[in-house]
Amino acid sequence: MKRLSAAIFFLAICGNVFSAPSSVDVRVNGRVVTALIASTPAQQAKGFMFKPKISEDEAMIFVYPVEDVYSFWMKNTKFALDIIWLDSKQKAVYIKENFTPCVKEPCMVETPKAKARYVLEVKAGTVKKTSLKVGDRVYFNLP
Repeated sequence: MKRLSAAIFFLAICGNVFSAPSSVDVRVNGRVVTALIASTPAQQAKGFMFKPKISEDEAMIFVYPVEDVYSFWMKNTKFALDIIWLDSKQKAVYIKENFTPCVKEPCMVETPKAKARYVLEVKAGTVKKTSLKVGDRVYFNLP
């Protein structure tokens, strides 16, 4: 019983670490997608893992405390994504289109050639449909 009480106490203290992410509207060259905000290590580690599919207006934005080089992979992801790395000014600094799910380990890792503060995952094909390119600005206001 003491272990269960300790576990409940720990979860109560760290509740925001395990809570569901909130969302923000993100404008990509005139197109608006609703992005779940992944700002905790637990949310970032999970990402879109195990989700069966997403619609064209769904996305996820990874928010990091500082600009740095952040690598991504597609382990346990069920669908292809376009991944857009953004600097602190919300400008695209690197884009990986049609990043396909990992079906066999070792999984391919995509490492950008530039530092980013945010990483936006959208349904594959979004970059092409919006004509987004490196240097373009993406717009959002985090809560």
